[in-house]
Amino acid sequence: MRRKFILLASVAGAALVAAEPAFGEGFYYSTSGGANFVKDRDGSFTTNFSSGTYNAHFDFETGFMLSSAIGLELDRWLHGLKVEIEGSYRRNKIGGNWTFTESSAITIPTIGLSAVALSSGSISGHLSTFALMSNAWYEFDIGTRFKPYIGGGVGWARSKLDGAFQSNRLLITSLAINPFQGFSVENSGFAYQLGAGITSQIMPGVSLGLGYRYFDGPDIELSFFSGKAAAVGPAAFGSNSINFNNVSHSVALSLSVDID
Repeated sequence: MRRKFILLASVAGAALVAAEPAFGEGFYYSTSGGANFVKDRDGSFTTNFSSGTYNAHFDFETGFMLSSAIGLELDRWLHGLKVEIEGSYRRNKIGGNWTFTESSAITIPTIGLSAVALSSGSISGHLSTFALMSNAWYEFDIGTRFKPYIGGGVGWARSKLDGAFQSNRLLITSLAINPFQGFSVENSGFAYQLGAGITSQIMPGVSLGLGYRYFDGPDIELSFFSGKAAAVGPAAFGSNSINFNNVSHSVALSLSVDID
């Protein structure tokens, strides 16, 4: 699958080069960077060797997005239209917490205590996504040096979720279960994005912009069984998995330079 998308991107790039004499006003290079936001995720699941339930809250902190693109202006075909090939990288740190609750109370005869919560802890990790996209943008000429734009793109992305469940509180040490010694799962596939923003020429051939991106990449399935975490199909372990819908929102500054 990855080779197919790389081949498609190469063909698209060749098409841009071939199209320039007929339609283009010139090539440009752009780079952008800014904040990336991912929605928090909650989930509950069990393991094959325990009778309790794990509840987890994944807190995605504000991350970053970096991208670079090479594109072609198609003003001779449609004024304001641009097409480009873009590579991007998104990364968000993950915090949060988890708790384990026994499905039935356990009585401790010596102290007459009926215990339910056996252990809890924190979650730490990262979610990262690399994407290769083919984009099309349309700038509106409103009679000033400021030009709003809209557009989007499709392509291929690879996402990775890694981290660990860490124990920071054990109520009953001899019975506490912390099966999560770390997890690392990946998935790749189709991705798309939508965007809008505004640009302004700050000197001949150089523009500065501010834009928003909605990005939807391949989902990641995090499954728990026998004390380990692995990527498997959702039907394999039922409630023992959490699906991460890989949607992010970015706000970024961009710099574009004509290279014709």
